[in-house]
Amino acid sequence: MLESSRGGRGREGFDTWTGPAAELSLALIPGIRDVCRIYTGASHFFFLALFPHGGPDDECVEATRTQAAVVETWTAFHATPPNATGACPAGQVPVFRLWDPQGTAHRLTTHKSDVDMFVERGWVAEGFGDGVVMCVPGPA
Repeated sequence: MLESSRGGRGREGFDTWTGPAAELSLALIPGIRDVCRIYTGASHFFFLALFPHGGPDDECVEATRTQAAVVETWTAFHATPPNATGACPAGQVPVFRLWDPQGTAHRLTTHKSDVDMFVERGWVAEGFGDGVVMCVPGPA
């Protein structure tokens, strides 16, 4: 596990990477992208940037146009996209996203057991495969 800026695991089980070593580590991960955090006025949402930050196809910029949202953090953390079946590259773990159809809430988790529990409660798994929306560095 990487050292976090708070000396432990971050929110939702993600590690917060800081410092020059983290930047070097990120540069070595093929396909690594920024994940921005937007606020819609009712909830927060994380978008995996599939295109360069600030470019014409930037999902964060588009979300501010289509959902009257504001970008709170351009780089909340880093991730890579899964393949079409939801599989992650070697050395990475899946991040699952769930949506509560009774409201606007979304949840992210790296634990399949959480996905199963929320789906049993009526939540919907979004993304590829079992609901994988991105992949983060972690134990294989």
